[in-house]
Amino acid sequence: HQHGVAELIGSYDHHIGQATVSVTAGYSPPQHTLNGNDNLYLGLSAHVPIGRPAIFASIGRERGAMAPGGKMDWQFGGEITVHGFDASLSYVDCDRSLRDGQLRHISNGTVVFQLGHSF
Repeated sequence: HQHGVAELIGSYDHHIGQATVSVTAGYSPPQHTLNGNDNLYLGLSAHVPIGRPAIFASIGRERGAMAPGGKMDWQFGGEITVHGFDASLSYVDCDRSLRDGQLRHISNGTVVFQLGHSF
């Protein structure tokens, strides 16, 4: 039976005009769920409004228990808020080719659509 992973996450945001640039770090210390290993994730992202919509991009590097041999990931896309609804469309990918237990590719790049509502 597996339990969750304890992870410490910190980020710093810096505003440059209308844009926001963020640096994020996440560290999971050695623990049973990670077979006694640790994990480190470092990321850089930017969010730039272009009128009502905004564009965003991020890149990250991970190494450790959750990314043996290391991994880079990236995302870029756009988002908009209309009447309390947030919608975004992005492309997400990484530099790893992972397969599940049935040898199907599970790490191909993909397009992600998200829709949320704030109350």
